[in-house]
Amino acid sequence: MRFIFYSHDGAGLGHVRRNLAIAAEVIALRPSSAVLLACSADEVDRLTLPPNVDVVKLPAITKEGNGRYSARRLGVGPEDVFHLRAGIIAGAVWAFRPDVLVADKHPFGVRGELRPALDFVGAHGGRAVLGLRDVLDDPEAVVAEWGPLGLPDEIPHAYDRVLVYGQRSIMDPVKAYSLPPAVEGLTRFCGYVHTAGDRARERQSRPDGKSTVLATVGGGGDGDRLLADVIDACSTAPWHTVLVAGPQGDPGVRQALRHRAEAAGLEFRTFVRDLPDRMRDADALVSMGGYNTIAEAMAAGVPTVCVPRTTPRSEQLIRAAAFEARGLLRIVPNDAPDASRMRAAIEEVLTWERPALQDRIRSTLRLDGATTAAAAILEVADKEDVGSEAALAG
Repeated sequence: MRFIFYSHDGAGLGHVRRNLAIAAEVIALRPSSAVLLACSADEVDRLTLPPNVDVVKLPAITKEGNGRYSARRLGVGPEDVFHLRAGIIAGAVWAFRPDVLVADKHPFGVRGELRPALDFVGAHGGRAVLGLRDVLDDPEAVVAEWGPLGLPDEIPHAYDRVLVYGQRSIMDPVKAYSLPPAVEGLTRFCGYVHTAGDRARERQSRPDGKSTVLATVGGGGDGDRLLADVIDACSTAPWHTVLVAGPQGDPGVRQALRHRAEAAGLEFRTFVRDLPDRMRDADALVSMGGYNTIAEAMAAGVPTVCVPRTTPRSEQLIRAAAFEARGLLRIVPNDAPDASRMRAAIEEVLTWERPALQDRIRSTLRLDGATTAAAAILEVADKEDVGSEAALAG
């Protein structure tokens, strides 16, 4: 069987990494399958691709605000770059003839770039699956963005299944965004999707006995201030600090942060391929509130200080607040730089009993989202009657 996974990748690596985690499970469950990732993340070649998975690279775009994107490097206007991207995706569908197209977050792609591809999928008898994060944004913002375009009413005509990468008991986007009954009837809650890392690998501690604090800002496009706060908070700390700046930050700013970190005796990295394993080794994590990072932190069972982004979307804050209310992490607001507040939060979570935290996580969260989503996608590919099943509670 053949599958195409689409992500728009306007900011960060979260969308393509989520698709890659699910694609890996599709291959694990059905080893003879072939998967194309249609994405525009420049760093996709630095991620580990499973067997039978390859990439169709789209021209890169950058996010300028809520719903506003432009070409990252190509030097053409938005209309031209999205027309080009739409043609590439549609061409891949026409040539590859996938059994299922899986779209991440945007039902019809940014500026509708996915519509021609969805038409081709339907024309050759394929199916389509829409994957949604547990939180898209503040409900009013999503309704204001999707409502005038009529997207909620179009989804049942374009998609055979809607997968929510989360739990209804934590966040319910069907209810929050007033999605119509026809969408609810297609919806399955899968649990949280994460890249598991090497499950057989033992947790590693430092030979000098020091605790390790790991700070990561995902792709790194907007994490400079958080890294600066961590440097200030940890420069005289008794623990070992590792900062992962991400590959998408401004090179000049990143170099300045590297000099500051190394002068303070901190370890500074741009990219770490095995980040979930490094989380498991860490005694505490400092991060923004991106979906993938938080899901991986929960899977690793690491005490976490979360500094969620609040603009242009409030998605990270909404999710982090729900997790903090359940005792799963500690929020530090990002309203103003404050190294002393950061240090106090790190010191606090370093005192958390890790086995007790892991018990709370296991009793609260479903972390089998990648496997569950892959199984649901294969059900759709097998042409079962996917449209008549009621929504499954998560």
